[in-house]
Amino acid sequence: AIALIPGNSNFELRMEFQNLAQHYFSRQAYLWAQLVFQLSVLTVLMSTIIQSVQSLDGIFVDIFGKSCGLEVYPAVGFVCGGDHSGETPFPSNHYLISAGFVACGIICIPLGYWNLDDNIMVQNVATTLIFVCASVWMGLSFSFGLETDRTPIIGSDTSQVLGVTVFNFAFVFTLPSWLNEKKRDTSVTGVIVSAMAIGVAIFFAIGVIGGMAFEPYYESSDDFLAKLREHGGTVAMASIYVYPIACNWTSIPILCIVMRYNFLQMLENNSYAKLLTSLVVIAPWVLSLPFYPGSGFDTLCNWGGIVFATLANFIFPVAIYVSALKMYIIPKEDLLSDSNSERASDYSPPMPSLPDESGLGMLK
Repeated sequence: AIALIPGNSNFELRMEFQNLAQHYFSRQAYLWAQLVFQLSVLTVLMSTIIQSVQSLDGIFVDIFGKSCGLEVYPAVGFVCGGDHSGETPFPSNHYLISAGFVACGIICIPLGYWNLDDNIMVQNVATTLIFVCASVWMGLSFSFGLETDRTPIIGSDTSQVLGVTVFNFAFVFTLPSWLNEKKRDTSVTGVIVSAMAIGVAIFFAIGVIGGMAFEPYYESSDDFLAKLREHGGTVAMASIYVYPIACNWTSIPILCIVMRYNFLQMLENNSYAKLLTSLVVIAPWVLSLPFYPGSGFDTLCNWGGIVFATLANFIFPVAIYVSALKMYIIPKEDLLSDSNSERASDYSPPMPSLPDESGLGMLK
C-alpha cells in the first residue's frame, strides 16, 4: 500500500501510518484509525514501561534487599519494600514512584528524543544480548531435565494467551516509520520474514523447552523468569537482570519515537514540535504510574492486546491494503481489459495528500 502511492515505489516519500490512513480512508475512518493507532502504541508502551520498572525493582531487591520509593497514595511518604512474592516489592494497593521507575526513566527518556536511525547501535547491542539470554535459558532448561508431560498441548487456562500473543507480534504499526529510515538497499521482505522466523523460533523453543524444565506453573502467576529466579545460580540471575534491560528498555524509546513521528506529521505549525515531542515522550510514564502496582501489566496486555493492538496491527493494515488495491490496481486492470485502449492509456491514479515538508523539521 505504501509503495503503490504515486512517486513512492522505492519509498522516496515520508509516509507514516497517519499519512496512509489519511490517504486511503474516509475522513471519519481516518480519525478513528488514528485514535486507535495512538492508543495501541500507548498501551504497548505503558505495558513495557511497567514491566521494565517492576523488573528493575526486583533487581534492587536481589542486590540490596529492598527497593524504595515515594508513595503518593493512600499516604504520602518515603517507603521501602522487599517482598518478592508479587509483581512488585510493594503492597498492591499502594501507588508510588519507585527507585526502579526513576532509574528506568533516566535511561530511557533521553533516547525517546532521538530518531530511529540514531538508536540503531543501541538496538544492535540489545539484540545480541537477547540472543545470549535465549541461549542461556535453553542450556539451563536442558540441564534441569525435561519432562514432556509438563507441557500439555492445550492447558486448563488459556485466558491470557491471545492478548499476550498479539502483544508480542504487534510490530506492524512500526513498519512505516522503519521504511522511512532504512537504508535504500535493505530488503523489506527479507527483513520482515527473517525477523518473524527468528522470533517465532525463539518463542516456540523457550516456551516448550522452558515449560518441560519445571513443574507446571501455567495456572499460577509465575512466568519463566520467576522459575529461573527460584532456581538461582549466577548465570540464571545474570540473564534475569540483562533480559529486561535488553528487551524492554530499548523498546520504550522506539515506541515513543513512532508516536512522535505520527503526531508531528499532523502538525501544521512547527513551532509546537518541541512541546509535542516532550509530551509524547514523558506522558506515557505519568500514565503508567497507576498501573504499576498489582497486575497492571497483565491488564494492559490482555485488554490492550486484544482490542487496540489487534485493530492497529492486523485489521487496519488489511483495510489499507484493500483500499490501495481498489484505488490503484483494480481500476487500472479494468481499464486495461477494456476494449477502448484510449481509456486505458488515459488512466491516471489519484495523487496522495503529502505532509507539509515544513512540519518535519524536528525529524530532520
